[in-house]
Amino acid sequence: MAEEKRKFLRIRADFGIKYKIKDSHSPPKKAVSVNISEGGIMIKVSEKLDIRTILELKITLPSPHVTISSLGQVIYVLDNYWDEYPPYRYGVEFLELKKKDREVIRKFVNEAIAKLDWKHWL
Repeated sequence: MAEEKRKFLRIRADFGIKYKIKDSHSPPKKAVSVNISEGGIMIKVSEKLDIRTILELKITLPSPHVTISSLGQVIYVLDNYWDEYPPYRYGVEFLELKKKDREVIRKFVNEAIAKLDWKHWL
């Protein structure tokens, strides 16, 4: 059995975000979140990115409706989703996340977990 190495709880999360490669002159692009934690976010995008790419992220949480800005670094890729669009999934670790934004994400994650219906798991 694989050992869990995550430091933070994560939840599935399906909402839109915007990103761009740091220091690029291109406009922000749209992505969709797959999951989120205090430590990072998994995103689905339509372009191929390299590991260690630094991204400027704008994450708008659905509840509370708060936009969080952070730098993030691509730390892994899941590339076996060719039958889906967008096909690329990247694990992005937050590099610069303000303390108040980390608290907002923590609250978002904890509230989502509290709303889960655990009866079907028992």
